[in-house]
Amino acid sequence: MSWKCGLVSIALVAGCTTSQGSPAPVTKVDEPEHEAALTSFHRQTLDWRPCDALQCAKLTVPVDYRRPDGPKFTLPVIKAAPTRPGERIGTLVAGAGGPGQSGVAMVKDIAGTWPAPVRARFDLVGFDPRGIGGSEPRLRCDTEGEPASKAPEGLPVIGAEVPSTRQYAEACLKNTGENVLRHLGTDDVVSDLDVLRVVTGQEKLTYLGYSYGTRIGQLYADRFPKKVRAMVLDGVDNTYLDWRADTVEQAKGVEDTLLTYAKQCAIRTGKPCPGHDETEILSTVDRVLAKADKADEGSVLRSEISPKLTFPADWAELSEIILGADAPSDEVLRFVRTHPDTLVIIGGDHETGGLSIENYDASDTDPDQDGPFDVPGSKLRFTVDWTTHDHTGADTPITAEGPGSTRLGGTVENTDVYWVMRLASGL
Repeated sequence: MSWKCGLVSIALVAGCTTSQGSPAPVTKVDEPEHEAALTSFHRQTLDWRPCDALQCAKLTVPVDYRRPDGPKFTLPVIKAAPTRPGERIGTLVAGAGGPGQSGVAMVKDIAGTWPAPVRARFDLVGFDPRGIGGSEPRLRCDTEGEPASKAPEGLPVIGAEVPSTRQYAEACLKNTGENVLRHLGTDDVVSDLDVLRVVTGQEKLTYLGYSYGTRIGQLYADRFPKKVRAMVLDGVDNTYLDWRADTVEQAKGVEDTLLTYAKQCAIRTGKPCPGHDETEILSTVDRVLAKADKADEGSVLRSEISPKLTFPADWAELSEIILGADAPSDEVLRFVRTHPDTLVIIGGDHETGGLSIENYDASDTDPDQDGPFDVPGSKLRFTVDWTTHDHTGADTPITAEGPGSTRLGGTVENTDVYWVMRLASGL
């Protein structure tokens, strides 16, 4: 058992039984009269039905808690029963991250790997927050066609993303409806969590939150301090930051975790890493992301990489993702195989001096050309032409046929150039 799992077990299990050690019964919880408007929601019975190896039900909550007689949300709920029912303590609600992640999917993923003392004595319950997953109504933001608006001027970093973001937001409003959108915030999710607490028979909530789920837990404890039995918050979200600062801090956290992965990959995974050391791994990450960005697939690759950074247990899979994205193209393999006598002229960059495959002196940028450089074990030779680099970093396709000379644009940071040099060098 890991130290984290041990702490979860201690925090949730300690002090949870009666003096005789008998299990706590499942009971209906009576709520104060000032919450009488929610009586019908508190008295609902979850109709648990088998779903795979677990149990599923639907929870009904008001869209607007100020108008509980109005429209309703139906939220999916899932439960993993305790492995030792005779020693059951109660219900543990797990809050997923995001915002936007499914609590139902999370419980399906983690039910089999949780600490045995917790699984033995708790119903493990998760739910899809309003608007997410199987929630009805849910957030609907599908877009059609290209954005109608143009990128605004004066925003060099994010300007290109503005039209598609505006199109997405407008689709959310149109397809979901303003009344629903106004009630998808964390405050309403906290209210839903309290209804779930009552319906699952908890006089006081036992809760475990991950990432954004910690924000839900913190706001719940702030609003209902006397209704918390035990709470574990893992990867705490700073509620004192506004959404802009929070995004920046999260980005810093991802960067720090990436550096840790680069330093400890080989030690922690025992599997092939995308480089022999920290510097090479980080260079590989930069290269594959630049390649993906040029193919308009950068956001997809980042969405695959980021979730795998969090837990070292996922680092071997992360390495596979990066190595797969870094594989040389068929054109590169064909080029190296069919051009043993070619002189490859690579556009150099005075500003980056990026070529560093041990075939030349990158600091010698005074001459018009560096090289040519012989590649050990190959007739393929390289020269660096500092006068022809277009400074856009654009790759020139590898299409030359037969021996002679061919010119590749960019620097070794460009994927094709990197792999030509690396494969030809036997590195």
